[in-house]
Formats: sequence, structure tokens, C-alpha cells
Amino acid sequence: MNSMQTLMTGVFLAVCAAAAGAQDCSYIAGDWTGTYSEIDCFGDPYSGDWTAVVTSSCDFSGGSDFETIDGTIDPMTGILTASAPTPECGTVWLTATFQANTMTGSYTYSLGGSGTVSGNKVLVDTDGDGDPDVTDPDDDNDGIGDSLDDQPLNWSNFCTSSDGDNAIFGEVVVADMTCAARVSIDVHGTTQVMGAPAHLHLIAPSIGIRSGFSSGRLSVTSADPCPACTQ
Repeated sequence: MNSMQTLMTGVFLAVCAAAAGAQDCSYIAGDWTGTYSEIDCFGDPYSGDWTAVVTSSCDFSGGSDFETIDGTIDPMTGILTASAPTPECGTVWLTATFQANTMTGSYTYSLGGSGTVSGNKVLVDTDGDGDPDVTDPDDDNDGIGDSLDDQPLNWSNFCTSSDGDNAIFGEVVVADMTCAARVSIDVHGTTQVMGAPAHLHLIAPSIGIRSGFSSGRLSVTSADPCPACTQ
């Protein structure tokens, strides 16, 4: 094997080793919150709340008002092992199991005492309507169902001057934009779609386009009932 072959083999092995050791906890990454209950090393009971952050690279950092703890989650099993010094009870050792949206675990202190923890992932609720994005058919509450919304997290892509049933649209579109209404859309002549990559998508049972309208990319979905409306 010549020196170039040796070098390339070494690079290939290094890349494979890096890939094999890669951590991926994207399924549980995000903010977490929960409760704990314990008997400490002095025999006193305590309970309260905790918060934490889990990264996509499987790092865990969290704690309560009294102490913080850091550790690493095994991406294959979802098991967290973490430890940290405490002011009074020595070292705290925590083991917990994470699933997609829930976790449970227990911990002990090196000087005596133990406790349990449980928690939930804080699910993103973009529009604040109490229905998290993972189950909300309209994440940004703009009246356009996510399945047909080019910008499902941007409420401002709803039609202007709309009463929810009928909409008037007259804007300059310089990027992808969806406009939906439950009954009709009246597109004014002042509307311009400024070429690629701009794209205007109109969705309503009835769509009227006035003369003078200039368009780059325009797509129209006209059906009754409105295929994108969520209310």
C-alpha cells in the first residue's frame, strides 16, 4: 500500500468513526419541565419543580432552585446518567429514561437520601391556542391549514382585509405566500408577483382576479368547500 492509499484509508476510517459516534437526540431535544420529590440526607422531605434543556447532541442541563445537574443521554436507549456536587448531601446521582414527550427517573445522594423525578417536554404552540403544533391543524392560526400553507408558522401570510369568509388581496409578493379564505378572494390589480422565487398561492371556493394583475408564479386552488380552511 503506497503512502496516498495509507492516507486515504486513514481519512476514511476517521470519517466512519465520527459517524458511528454521532449523537442524535432530536426526537427529545427542547425544553423540559417537571416535578421532584425526595427525602434528603437529613431525613427532611422536599418537593418542587425543575426545568431542563436537552440538545440534539444529547446533552442534558437542568435543575431546581437548589441545585443544577448536567449529563448525557444515550440516544439508543433514552437513558440519562448525570451527577453533580450538592451543598449539603455530597454528590447527587441521577438516572432517568426519556421518551418522546415524557421522562421518569430517580436519584440518590452520596451522603444519604433519595428522590424521584418526572417531567414532560414543553411542546411548541406557535399560536398559543392551547393545541401544540404537533396536533394543531393550523399552527399559526391564520385560517390556512398546515397541509396547504407555504408558511405554516407565519400568521402574516393570511389575506389582507379579510373577515375570514371573504378576502381582498393587493400586495407586492417577493417570496412564497399563501392566501386563503372560506368563501372568496378578490385580487386587486395592484397585486404583483415579482418573478422567481416569488410564488402566490390562492385558495378559496371563489377567486376573482381583476385586470391589471401582473404575476410571476401563481397557483390557484378553487374548490367548495375551501380545501385549506380550518374553521
